[in-house]
Amino acid sequence: MEIQIVGKGAVSVYGCLKDAYNKSRKRKIDNFMKYVDARYEVMTPQERDKLIHCLDSSEGQDLLSDYVNNALNTSSDIVVMSYALLYCNDPDFNFSTQDKRSMVSSLQGISDDLVLLFIELAKLEPTHEYEAFKRILITHQIGDEIKNGGNLYVDIPELIRRGLLLPDPKPATFSSSEWNIAFGISPVALQCVKLLEKSSELRKIT
Repeated sequence: MEIQIVGKGAVSVYGCLKDAYNKSRKRKIDNFMKYVDARYEVMTPQERDKLIHCLDSSEGQDLLSDYVNNALNTSSDIVVMSYALLYCNDPDFNFSTQDKRSMVSSLQGISDDLVLLFIELAKLEPTHEYEAFKRILITHQIGDEIKNGGNLYVDIPELIRRGLLLPDPKPATFSSSEWNIAFGISPVALQCVKLLEKSSELRKIT
């Protein structure tokens, strides 16, 4: 698409937009690198050697580029810190390569508000515990008490679409002014919640 620039005002606005875009990209990249550097400081010598060896390889450089590109596609500093922890193989977590790939994909472009809701939903008492997942039912009374709840009938399907929550096989029900909505949460998703919680705390001190 060709940009039509008319008058000095238009040129000035175009320059401001371009400058803001470049500053945003630089800030996100700097934050990711800063978070990785903070993790490097607390690594064991063996972990540091492994990271440096990875950075010396073309595969490691491509992996770094992938993580940076993903960091550019989110407005959430919590998620950027999570990417840094995943990239550095934080010892508090034992994610497989597939788990990491799924989490990075699921968190792309998510907002901090939705991240905080996801964490809060995962802490609700399950109504059933199956081998593969926990089922959580939110009634209208519980929904009113959720601190980060906006429109749960929009936000929960969005988390399901991202694969962070699992769809419930039973349909939601309505009765006069009462309603309920249910979803499942897998063991991997609960580990993702722990990752996001650690990221949130580290972001405050980094």
